[in-house]
Amino acid sequence: MSLLSEWLELSHEAGALFAGLVLMDTPHVQRAATAVEPLTSLFGGMYLASLGMIMSPTFLLNHLGLIMAYVMGIYLLKVMRDAQRRQR
Repeated sequence: MSLLSEWLELSHEAGALFAGLVLMDTPHVQRAATAVEPLTSLFGGMYLASLGMIMSPTFLLNHLGLIMAYVMGIYLLKVMRDAQRRQR
């Protein structure tokens, strides 16, 4: 798959996407997913840590009311959506 994507002059990401699409229909999917799971957790943690490092405490304090309004708005929308799903 790597040679094919290089021959087609595709990016590494496109080659990885196509390899994933090919592997999706094979019985090796569960084994691959199990092997990649620790990396997923690691990179997820690194992503959240990097977000925390770029957040400015001053900005958060100056915009606390607006941030809380957005958080409450999203929370209320989710509560209303869940209430509608329960009625069905």
